[in-house]
Amino acid sequence: ELVKLAFSGAFMMGIDCSAFEIMVLMAARVSVLDLDAHNITLMICGLLFMGFPFSIGIAASIRVGNLLGAGETHRAIKASVLFASVAIVVVCITAVSVYVGRNSIGSLFSIDKDVCNLVGKLLPILAIFITLDSACDGILRAMGKQFVIFVYRLISFFLIGIPVAYHLCFKENLGVRGLWIALAVA
Repeated sequence: ELVKLAFSGAFMMGIDCSAFEIMVLMAARVSVLDLDAHNITLMICGLLFMGFPFSIGIAASIRVGNLLGAGETHRAIKASVLFASVAIVVVCITAVSVYVGRNSIGSLFSIDKDVCNLVGKLLPILAIFITLDSACDGILRAMGKQFVIFVYRLISFFLIGIPVAYHLCFKENLGVRGLWIALAVA
C-alpha cells in the first residue's frame, strides 16, 4: 500500500512538472519576449501556489488524514468542507489581487516594458487559472486517493491542456497567451 501511494504521489507531481516544462519549451519556440513573460508569470504562479493553495492542501491532508485515521469520519467531512471553503476564499482574494495588480507586478521582475506589458496581459489569465486550481488535492491525499489525482492530472494536462496549448499558441497564433488559456482550461 505504501509503495502504491508513493508511486502515485510521485507520478502526480511529475505530471505537473512535466506539463509546465513542456509549456516553457513551447514558449521558447514563440519568441524571447514570450518566453520572458511566460517565465515571470510562471514564477508568480509558483509563488502564489506554494503560498496559498498548496499550504492549505498540506494542512487539509494532515487534519483530514488524522481524523480519518482516528475513525472520525463525520469530523473529517466537516474539516474537508472547511478547508475547501477556506481555499476558495483565499484563492479568490489572491486572484482578485493579481488582477488588480496586473499592470505593475511585471515591473518587480523586469525593466523591459514589452515584457511587463505582456505579463500584464497574462496575469488576468493566471487569475482565472489560480481560481480554478484547487487546494482540495490535500483532502484527496488524506484519503489515500493519489492515484485519482494522478489520473485527473494526466487527462487534464496531457490529453486536454498540452494539445489545446499547442493549437492556441501555434495554430491560432495566440503565442504565450494561448499557453496560459490552455492551462486554465486544463
